[in-house]
Amino acid sequence: MARDSRDSKETVKAVIAIIVILLAVGFIAFFIHGKRSNPALSRDREVLAIDSITGKKYILIKKKDEEWPLINPDTKTDTLWPALICYKEKILFPNTANTSAMSCPFCSSGGVGAATVNEEDLEVKLVQE
Repeated sequence: MARDSRDSKETVKAVIAIIVILLAVGFIAFFIHGKRSNPALSRDREVLAIDSITGKKYILIKKKDEEWPLINPDTKTDTLWPALICYKEKILFPNTANTSAMSCPFCSSGGVGAATVNEEDLEVKLVQE
């Protein structure tokens, strides 16, 4: 009987040790995975930007460490914002600090997304601030 008690205590200790090891491995994996950045954000990329004053479109390379607004190469002012597209209206508009990327400021539809260089032929509308 004493041997059974000792065996069950050893089994419980082994199960607890396995659980602790699994938790440690899971924590380490989570920590390592959390340190990774989104690969799309960790490199330079081609973007469609709109000047919030003139409405002129620019296709340029945004460096991974650059923040919006970008500097307009023509005017040397920080008026270039990422282009958003309203899928309902088929228009582009700049995603300035005062606009929402969740809905179109013109038709209020939720069908808004980041515009790509493939959509550069669409009309630009500027939000009157």
